[in-house]
Amino acid sequence: MKLIPLLLLVVIACWTQATIFEASGIMQCSLPGQTWCVHLYLYEIDLIKDDLLGEKGRLCTSGKQVKYLVEGEEDGDGIWDDHYELKLKARHNCSTHGELLDVWSYEKSAPVNSKYMIDFPWSYNLTDKGIRVPGKD
Repeated sequence: MKLIPLLLLVVIACWTQATIFEASGIMQCSLPGQTWCVHLYLYEIDLIKDDLLGEKGRLCTSGKQVKYLVEGEEDGDGIWDDHYELKLKARHNCSTHGELLDVWSYEKSAPVNSKYMIDFPWSYNLTDKGIRVPGKD
């Protein structure tokens, strides 16, 4: 009987609601007449290993822009870290020679105790921007 209150305390302490993340925006490509694609990744940046929170598979279009939405969730950050550090990566081929490029967004910080949805808007013109992905032409 004495273990029931202790067990209840452990369950309450361990049960946490995940923080929901939503990244959205518009990716643009200004190259005329080209079909281009973008793949988006939402990361929580950590000192040792970054956590992939969500991704949006290849979005391809022959138009100038494409809208996206990436959703993810996380149950806390590392030890002694009281903020989520969020970044988006866009891997795309909106380049003059069709090579694959990676572009990273700015970093957004949000308190770990935020248990509501955290919105991360990012719109960007990808045209010829980013670091070439080796061996992926």
